[in-house]
Amino acid sequence: MQISVGDVRLFVDVDGAKIRPEGADAAEVPTIAIVHDGPGADHTTFKHPAFRPPLVEAAQLLYYDQRGHGRSDGSDPERWRLDVWADDLHGLLGILGVEQPIVFGSGFGALVATRFAGRYPDRLSKLILSRPVARFDPARSVDVFARTLGSEAAACVLDFYASPSEVTFGPYVVTVLRSFQAAQPAEVAELLLSAEWFSRPTIHWFSGEAREFDLCPDAREIRVPTLVLAGENDALMPIAGAEELVAALDPELVRFERFGTGNSLYAEDPRAVEVTLEFIRG
Repeated sequence: MQISVGDVRLFVDVDGAKIRPEGADAAEVPTIAIVHDGPGADHTTFKHPAFRPPLVEAAQLLYYDQRGHGRSDGSDPERWRLDVWADDLHGLLGILGVEQPIVFGSGFGALVATRFAGRYPDRLSKLILSRPVARFDPARSVDVFARTLGSEAAACVLDFYASPSEVTFGPYVVTVLRSFQAAQPAEVAELLLSAEWFSRPTIHWFSGEAREFDLCPDAREIRVPTLVLAGENDALMPIAGAEELVAALDPELVRFERFGTGNSLYAEDPRAVEVTLEFIRG
């Protein structure tokens, strides 16, 4: 469905009932607002079998495409910024009447979720950040690509980071897809076919705000229990960036879990889902 939020219509999909039978009674489960990865991808990448089935057993899943992505309105590219994406989530939750959700963000979506939790600390009950970073350090990313895929792959990534364009985007995407080592070829093809992919948000992001954002001030404003998950071999979101973010969070509220994975954390290690479910139910 399309929901009007401010100056855009956002595509929204809800998976699972909020009120569920429990014997002779009915029980309410939490709602998880899922902020998808990217930039340039859409919400369908988080309907994969390693993530959706176990979570929908424990919660209602609220998926949406961020502005400029998937089936949502594109809007003015000048509004493709963390502040605006965070405000969009706040507006969407208000319109839908979703109170105190658990907010989940992965990769780029974890950046938006962190900004949201910092700007609206009383608007959520828990925060799950999968593969976040406090700031983007291209050198760290290139180093991990070199270590995991070799110097040629690292050179393609460095070319894109240094000069984001349609020309450098193609080799960069091929390299990123190679880094999803847990996915079989058929799974990669299915992912590509099901998702709506756009190059413009990716190029715009890495040309602008990616070079300057710092989420440490946002992290210091977060007041809810927070789970942070990160992979030791994640080339897109290096674990050093997650460590920086964790250091800025309240140590009484944060749980930091490290995995020996790359950038497909949930697909590579089933323990990631176990830890997430434990946090949700706790």
